[in-house]
Amino acid sequence: MASVFLPQPPPPEPLRSAWAKSSGAYGTEGAEMLPLHIHLDDTGSVADIMWDSWLSPATRRLLACSFGTELLARKTAVLLASGHDIGKHSSAFAMQVQPLADRMRDAGAHFIPLSPGERRRAPHSTVSYLSMLQWLEEKTGVRGTPGAEALAGVVGGHHGVYPETSCSPVTVSAYANESHLHWSRDRLIWWDRAAATAGLSDDEITGLALSTPTQSALHALTGFVIVCDWIASNADLFPLTLSVDRRDRTEQALRKLSLPPPWSPAQVTDTAALFSSRFKLPRGASPRSTQRAAMESAASIEGPGLILIEAPTGEGKTEAALAAAEIVASRFGHGGAVIALPTCATSDGIFPRVLSWISHAVPEDVDASAVLCHSRAQFNDEYRGLMEGDQPHLHPVYDYTDASANDTGCGRISAHWWLRGRKKSSLADFSVGTIDQVLFAALASKHVMLRHLGLSGKVVILDEIHSADTYMAVYLDRVLEWLGAAETTVIALSATLSPDRRAEMCTAYARGQRSSVPVRTGPMSFSERRARRRGTECDPEKNLWEKAAGVTGYPAISSVSNGRFTVITPPPSGRKSTFSIRSIGESPSDIAQEALEITRDGGCLGIIANTVSRAQEIYDLLSTTVREEEMFLLHSRFLAVDRRAREKRLIGLLGPGGQRPHRLIVVSTQVIEQSLDIDLDALITDLAPLDLLIQRAGRMHRHRINDDNRPGRLRSATLHISGVRGVDFETPEIPVEPPVFPKGSVYVYGEASLLRTTITLLRHGPAITSPDHVSGLVDSAYSTTSAVPDPWLDAWSSAHHKEAEQHSESRARASIFLVDPPSRGGIVGWATITDEEPGDRNAGVPQVRDADATYEVIVIQRRAGLLKTLPWIGNCGDRVVNPITGVDEELARNIAMCTVTLPAFLARGKLGDEVLDTLEENYIDVWQKSHWLRGQLPLILDEDLSTTINQYRIWYDMATGLRIEKAVAAEPGE
Repeated sequence: MASVFLPQPPPPEPLRSAWAKSSGAYGTEGAEMLPLHIHLDDTGSVADIMWDSWLSPATRRLLACSFGTELLARKTAVLLASGHDIGKHSSAFAMQVQPLADRMRDAGAHFIPLSPGERRRAPHSTVSYLSMLQWLEEKTGVRGTPGAEALAGVVGGHHGVYPETSCSPVTVSAYANESHLHWSRDRLIWWDRAAATAGLSDDEITGLALSTPTQSALHALTGFVIVCDWIASNADLFPLTLSVDRRDRTEQALRKLSLPPPWSPAQVTDTAALFSSRFKLPRGASPRSTQRAAMESAASIEGPGLILIEAPTGEGKTEAALAAAEIVASRFGHGGAVIALPTCATSDGIFPRVLSWISHAVPEDVDASAVLCHSRAQFNDEYRGLMEGDQPHLHPVYDYTDASANDTGCGRISAHWWLRGRKKSSLADFSVGTIDQVLFAALASKHVMLRHLGLSGKVVILDEIHSADTYMAVYLDRVLEWLGAAETTVIALSATLSPDRRAEMCTAYARGQRSSVPVRTGPMSFSERRARRRGTECDPEKNLWEKAAGVTGYPAISSVSNGRFTVITPPPSGRKSTFSIRSIGESPSDIAQEALEITRDGGCLGIIANTVSRAQEIYDLLSTTVREEEMFLLHSRFLAVDRRAREKRLIGLLGPGGQRPHRLIVVSTQVIEQSLDIDLDALITDLAPLDLLIQRAGRMHRHRINDDNRPGRLRSATLHISGVRGVDFETPEIPVEPPVFPKGSVYVYGEASLLRTTITLLRHGPAITSPDHVSGLVDSAYSTTSAVPDPWLDAWSSAHHKEAEQHSESRARASIFLVDPPSRGGIVGWATITDEEPGDRNAGVPQVRDADATYEVIVIQRRAGLLKTLPWIGNCGDRVVNPITGVDEELARNIAMCTVTLPAFLARGKLGDEVLDTLEENYIDVWQKSHWLRGQLPLILDEDLSTTINQYRIWYDMATGLRIEKAVAAEPGE
């Protein structure tokens, strides 16, 4: 599409002397400045060029559908970019730099006296908002039209927060008090100039003022204006001096910035060939049935939609999702992909596989931007390679040694410098990270519209969605509504999804899509009027819910698009697996004894405990009889650097092609439950919700190549269940009395869920076959209406009553910072949070996980009176940490990798305040100069790697991680 940007001559005085950026903003001294008209022209020109070069076809289509045509949508974007800072032509802004204000006075400007408080209440974004409303009212003769409020809201929100609903010319005194002077009239001239720059006619302006754009389009448009403003405000790209033509100035700047274009995959005509080329299948191999069905769904879905892939672990759901993403991207113009997983560890694990896929999915000689989005991303080696401009060594998803496996099809994958960071990382073509990064689009917070822009026009892949609890599901469903409204395709993956969650996700997405449908104004047909009179109107949401909840096949690929629900139930791939379940003792000593018996002839055994302290206790008991090299412990209370090393070692031992030992006992918590591709010969696990038990069982006999080498006693997979007293899963008899669970398990999962799992397993019997039994078992385990023996009724009713209360409380807490659902309403007052990080709102906490408050600390050591790094930390071990002179960049990075999170109970109530006070006593001032260490709390251990905080002794052990015990005498196990 041809450019719509029409450069205008400089405006008359005093407009020509209005300033946008002072030399101080560029880090220099003096009276130099960037005139307002040049900055507005720079921003408008950036918007015009980046409309073609950076926005995806899907995002452009979203905006075009909301404004009528793509041409009008593009003109609107240029108008808003060319006018976003018009509010800087005001007394409140211009008086901030005295020499520049004097220059404007010399040109004829008249300033009104304003107090600091009045200036703060009239930020230039607010003045831009109010002045655009005034301009559109004068253009149309109508006050407060929906389109005027919407467009003015965009410029009012270009600093990350939309104007409050109470914002008006009357309530903003600085705006009202200068209305009798030239400022108000001048701003109308500025808006006329912006409209001329965008090539808008009076009729088009009137049409925009009377339009009703969708909120989804408005968020994307606001985000786009913010991006263009940030680029045009970069002094390295747009210096104060203007030495070239405006268009040439912008083209030079964007060439220097060199943002990669959106992903543009070719149309897919042969899905099998696509899959083979992307994932380097072994010769003669073909996609599995689930993978073929996922690609079929992507190829046949009638428009952008939600695709749910439910299949057993080990079926290649990730590869199925990536292939499906490329198919829908080629069909609907999606310009990138977002891959979201439950944890930092699972995100790190999949990142190299995604990079390998990108290298083949991006067309040849085209650059691509890729980022890793989570709180520890800067410590990931592959990601650091991208940041440093190194092309990583990319491995195929399948183990295949063809020399072509590492060929890269695209020009270069990089973590572009401009797209890094908390606010801009979602704008990259491809991003991998925790699901939090997606859920933040539903959290009321500053610059949330950038997240909406980043998600619009992409394919969003959500892995392990069954891991979302009640609190997180509130944000997930609201995000699905917004993604549906934005016509963003979502591909969600799970091995075990309850019928209700499937239905809730499908209806949420469909509800979002319906929100973008124009409101009907014409008359109803005769049949519609008759249906309304008879009360037989179709309820689309109820109908969709029933269809989605009623899916019975497994594996299953469900999809919803434009309200239409379809499901494909492919035949099993032939990868059936059967495992037995048996009960063992509940105590850690029982578990340790059972582990010794299971591995007496060798074998690789996993033990999953539901709490860290329980895992540590089991490991301690085993360490008295098992050699250190035959044991392995993994949980969340290892230092970040140690945990990452342990995960790599575990994959090296039990992952694909690993150096599998004769005997290994892996003691862990839930951290190995998801996405770690390891193969165990047998597994002991604490009882957990049934869908999670199936996930855990998926770690057994995962790699068929190892089957012939398993010890004879372990060639049949067995899941040994602990953490429950009073039941025997090997017998069909249901015990008269209800079972008893450890307090830790009840705290983590709730008694009701554990009771449902127990009764379901007892009624099913001791053998489970995947995929045949999975769907029915999960459905049963989520049913609250199961019949139970009379002696169970009190415990059953009490547990479920408590569960209902907890779920209600979780949903209520989540809703405090939840953004409103999408509509065709305005954006003024939407998610208005004024703090950088939202503060207290009715005692709520702005977070997308229902996590207890905790303290993350950096562990260092005091030896011989000196602060030092821990001895084993790579090349920086045993280095002095000087609290006066500071530390260099490499040392600071290594120190920052020594983080660990203290148990939640140490952050609660009065004890939490006391612990925080103690930690802050060790505050190291010089750390605030390092971006790696700024704001971090040091935990200083003595020469024995221990310390005492209040009444608790805390120490670190390389074999078992962080340990805590009361410093005074306590009961065993306390």
